[in-house]
Amino acid sequence: MTDEVVGWSASIVVVMTTVGQIYKQWTAHTSKGVSPLLFIGNILASILFLNYAIMIHNVVYEVTNAIMVCASLFGLGLLIYQRRRDAPSKDDVGHATPVPPSPQ
Repeated sequence: MTDEVVGWSASIVVVMTTVGQIYKQWTAHTSKGVSPLLFIGNILASILFLNYAIMIHNVVYEVTNAIMVCASLFGLGLLIYQRRRDAPSKDDVGHATPVPPSPQ
């Protein structure tokens, strides 16, 4: 019984830290300073751990890593969306606001 409590506690901590990062991006409306490698690494690691959990029949790992894959995919999608939204469009490049000449 104790090992299950430790496992579920660890699961809650790891999921909450990732969800916390995603929530911060969501509420700040920016992903500035967040590396896409964070989410890509989490996705890859979670998929590998999920496969391992299935092989050893560990429900704690199965649930945790399934949630982590979903959360990290959402976080990566949010990061990509925010970066594309904030990138200058083709129409904006090279078009500065004209400055009227100073009267002399």
